[in-house]
Amino acid sequence: MGRYLRLLKLQLRTSALLAAQYGGTFSSTGSSRWCGRHGGRAADHRVRGASKRGISGWSAEEALVVTGWFVVLQAILDGAINPGLQAVVEHIRKGTLDFVLLKPADAQFLVSTSRFQCGA
Repeated sequence: MGRYLRLLKLQLRTSALLAAQYGGTFSSTGSSRWCGRHGGRAADHRVRGASKRGISGWSAEEALVVTGWFVVLQAILDGAINPGLQAVVEHIRKGTLDFVLLKPADAQFLVSTSRFQCGA
């Protein structure tokens, strides 16, 4: 278990270094996209909750919690799962999946944690 935690830490570090290659673009683009996308949703729920007695029978707070969970799950999907799936397709296309399969670790773990994206 410790070995895979070290591998995950290394994969996260490599992804962060790859994303930070372009300096300020990494932090400014990620934060502005996140605030624009999800801040608007929160504001929309506040306005709708104040103008009505709720959204489809839900109170404004309940709808905001559901939206918050949606944002968290979508961030996990967009930041961790989709980049790994794209890496598998890229390995297959380039013919380099054999090199991953020959490494002395679980190939499924290596491929699925090969790439992470922040602020996508």
